[in-house]
Amino acid sequence: SLLNEEVKEKHNKTWEKYIGGHPFKDQSIIDKSRKTMYENGTSNTSNQQIYLCGLLKGKLNYPISRCSVDIGFPDEKIYIEYDGGGHNLSVKFNVLTQKDFDIKELKRYFLLKSKGWKKIRIISVEDYLPQDEVILQMIRFAKEYINENHSWITFDIDNNIIKCSQFKIKCDFGKLRKVRKSL
Repeated sequence: SLLNEEVKEKHNKTWEKYIGGHPFKDQSIIDKSRKTMYENGTSNTSNQQIYLCGLLKGKLNYPISRCSVDIGFPDEKIYIEYDGGGHNLSVKFNVLTQKDFDIKELKRYFLLKSKGWKKIRIISVEDYLPQDEVILQMIRFAKEYINENHSWITFDIDNNIIKCSQFKIKCDFGKLRKVRKSL
């Protein structure tokens, strides 16, 4: 298994010997891989991301610079991040500490912000979503808010909160449900 340190070391020496290093340390290869996965629709994606993308008519796993966003709206330079039950698996599987994960997320946000992109974040650790009409209202509200020169807004479905730099308010998202893969 690649989890064994001895096997990892042998694996890395083989990459070094034959091609000068592991290919996924080369940013151009990472970028090409990300673009190919986007074009082929082969990125890891949750049922909720697929559903939201279909409902909102965005671009699933849209590549931007060194990142892929859950749902992109390139014409508006707005993206949606869906933080569901699988959002921080690297922490749950002890690959990263929560602190390291948070730092990585923050760096990612600032990179995307520096490219002019604005974020809508939807949190639902239990993977429940509001009814379609409510989701559409949320996104219309978020886009209006963002287009008033703001860079982010969060809908925390688990805690019934809408949060942004200007306010934090309680909100009833209505009846929640699990969703199927697509519309």
